[in-house]
Amino acid sequence: MIVEIKRGCLAAHGELLRRRIEERVGAAFVPGGMAITLSIDEASGKPESYRIDGDGDNWHITGSDERGLYYGIGKFLHSARWTEDSFAPRPTSGWVSPECSFRCIYFSVHFYNWYHRATAEELERYLEDLMLYGYNALECIIPVLNIHSFEEPLYLDAVEKIRTVFVTARKVGMKLLFGVNPNQGLLSAPHEWDADLSYDTVGIYRGWLGRNLCPNKPGAAEYLRGIWLKCLEQFLDIGIDYVLAWPYDEGGCGCEKCAPWGANGFEKLSRVLAADVKRLYPNARFIYATWTFDVPEDQKEYSTLYRRLAAGEMEYVDYLMTDAHDAYPRYVLEHPVIKPIVNFPEISMWKLWPW
Repeated sequence: MIVEIKRGCLAAHGELLRRRIEERVGAAFVPGGMAITLSIDEASGKPESYRIDGDGDNWHITGSDERGLYYGIGKFLHSARWTEDSFAPRPTSGWVSPECSFRCIYFSVHFYNWYHRATAEELERYLEDLMLYGYNALECIIPVLNIHSFEEPLYLDAVEKIRTVFVTARKVGMKLLFGVNPNQGLLSAPHEWDADLSYDTVGIYRGWLGRNLCPNKPGAAEYLRGIWLKCLEQFLDIGIDYVLAWPYDEGGCGCEKCAPWGANGFEKLSRVLAADVKRLYPNARFIYATWTFDVPEDQKEYSTLYRRLAAGEMEYVDYLMTDAHDAYPRYVLEHPVIKPIVNFPEISMWKLWPW
């Protein structure tokens, strides 16, 4: 099959399309074949939108912006009818626009899962695939729950791998989200700082992973701040668009000074974290997660949080990220939206075995 890509200055988009077609049918790219024209028309569609027009051997993929053009290329590839040596694209019915502006994928690069064991090249390829399906943001965390020091290979390898996929995400226009568990210490943290685990008496709903520390014990808050600063500073040259504060699984303390954790101890630490984020990444948006708030019973986390939000006491929060193990939190559904809400799809394979 003979294909010609007319891309103007959109070299990266054209190269991606060329590579994917070559991998599938081994096409020859020379003048005079099927013409595929790539262009951007910022005045015609909503952000991240695209359209595909054409028939036979003359096709045009238009994006409202660079990300939209990538998504149009993805639709062009996914909707075509392929044979062993050719393909037949299909047009769209006008402009296609995303229903949600925040479409994030989480790469969990720890516990020796596929993300952890995959090579940087495999992760880059997978990220590219996801981008072509419409994702526009990537989340990673630097796992500190299973290391004793920042000199350990587990930490250094994680930083290197995350930096690699973040750079790849930047190249295709994806936004970057970095997650922080504010009261998660290294395994070598002094035990006199250990958190009170009474926030989850059975240890299965919210998790007791790693070393959760109580920020109200002398010296612990300063120690925890040093950990998240060490992690945040790894990406100053790349940039971060969102920082997410995560409350449980890795995190939590049930002592009198911290309870209810999600709207008290966690909030106080998140406030300090948000100030550090704004200093290091002035344009980053701050996401406050409420995963498993008020689980297994009502502990006044949501009601206290919403009261503080409504009173204007948490202006540093740009978004809430809400979810739990089973049903979606009813409190969120039954009360007015104070901050924009994004969802965290449950990934823990809750109640499934083997994990």
